[in-house]
Amino acid sequence: MDNHEIKGGELFNEVMLACSMPQRMLSKGENSKKINSQNETGHAKLQLGKIMDSGIQGPQNNKAAKWQIRNTQQLLTKSTKFVVSDSLLEHAVLASNVAPKLLLEACARAMPPIETMWIEWNEYKRVDLLCKYYLKKGINVDPNDDEDRAERVGYLIDPVKGLNMYSTFFRDRSGKIALPINAFYIKNESEITSKEFVTERNTLHTDWVGGPSPNEALEFFESHQKEFGRLLFGKVYTDKLFSEKKHKKYIDALCRRTAFGLHPLAEAAYVPQFVRPMYYDIDIKMETWFKMTIEMNMGDARFLIALLSLINYPNILIERDLQLGPQRMVAGRRVPRNEMRVIELDLPKPRGVTTYQRMFNGMGTPKRQHIRRGHIRVVKHKDGTQTERWIPQMVVGDPSLGRIDHQYDLKSKGSKNDNKT
Repeated sequence: MDNHEIKGGELFNEVMLACSMPQRMLSKGENSKKINSQNETGHAKLQLGKIMDSGIQGPQNNKAAKWQIRNTQQLLTKSTKFVVSDSLLEHAVLASNVAPKLLLEACARAMPPIETMWIEWNEYKRVDLLCKYYLKKGINVDPNDDEDRAERVGYLIDPVKGLNMYSTFFRDRSGKIALPINAFYIKNESEITSKEFVTERNTLHTDWVGGPSPNEALEFFESHQKEFGRLLFGKVYTDKLFSEKKHKKYIDALCRRTAFGLHPLAEAAYVPQFVRPMYYDIDIKMETWFKMTIEMNMGDARFLIALLSLINYPNILIERDLQLGPQRMVAGRRVPRNEMRVIELDLPKPRGVTTYQRMFNGMGTPKRQHIRRGHIRVVKHKDGTQTERWIPQMVVGDPSLGRIDHQYDLKSKGSKNDNKT
């Protein structure tokens, strides 16, 4: 087994330890450097950019912080935990570079297979693979430019008010756990409208804008969803790899399936004045603050869509137990050792994006809103055994295209001719 897979799961366990002793394990940002936003290797792999005066980042001890820590501990504890193997990582990096039209179709299949899940990977490996692909395409991106990128990156994926929230964690240069202020949402089969996100969820109006006007919140969301959604899909991807006009409508459609919200540990890891500057009369434009707080997620939405689409693709998923390494000590405490699953694909060694173009093609043709029935997913394990996992029903499709109501007439095999006369 590769050394990084032996380390796999260490990030999750250290995040759990950070929730138990936040004053010692949450990053203080002492070694922060400015984020290089020119390429998508400059996001969560770097420390928090030194974008304001020092002192914005550090463990908090107020009531809101304590509640967030308890809540995050509960989410992490109940999550199903996965480590991405190097083979799956290579497939996912290549799959994430299919054309925007196919990525939009893949998005419909990219729903998290588990309601609350943790997934982590070797970020050094992912960035190296990504840069090698770009170099083949004539795009000069040097992974060494981001010397402070984290070794591992992990995401907690959890449903919040009907949308899946993606919250990232990583280890900074001091060995402590760091995170951005914002997480992001992805809606897989239709766009997130301003009415849905702002009015119905009562978001932005109270959390981001701080003013009494709902119209202000609506305007803010509509004007920034596309702009900052492009960061989530990566500026190299949107502005260099697929910059032609024919791709624009698909990139815009992908952006409209995303939104942003505060990270579940934002108020535990940052000073209140930076989490909600509008409440403290801080002289900073909302647009500037917002851009500051999301660049560490650059390119991650695209990668996660490709990764989850591959995981959900039928008959290719392999799971195996992660072999635990020796017990470790961090900050004078034993690091907990939670059970993790390594996931990989039963596919030949990837050679280009052609395979994924065929896999994703036709996945996401627009569909009217309907209920997708619960079903059983068969998972093939490395030892040759198979297990079954129940996937619950969910409402999917675009309500603007209409609605499909299924009526099922269930009969036993012997009753199919009962109504004949």
